[in-house]
Amino acid sequence: MRIKLTHNEAQSLLSSFYAIKSAEAEAQAMLARTNAFIEQHREKQLTVEKQIRKRVKSVPKVPLERWDFSQVDQVKFEGAVEVPEPNKEK
Repeated sequence: MRIKLTHNEAQSLLSSFYAIKSAEAEAQAMLARTNAFIEQHREKQLTVEKQIRKRVKSVPKVPLERWDFSQVDQVKFEGAVEVPEPNKEK
């Protein structure tokens, strides 16, 4: 079926269509930038985690996400991190 649109209908539909396409493209670009940012920082974390494990041989084998950083001063960047034992859930 072919429907003849009025000027207002065509203008409204097309402007909405392109606005949605533009928003989708911007969201995809932002997602790509966010994922790249996260990956960059995960790589930094992995590097530091490896350095710590090399320096302290007895670090329990638990993911970094489970380490407790609450004792680390976020201004002075000093303090200690608590690494739970593998079988203990927090």
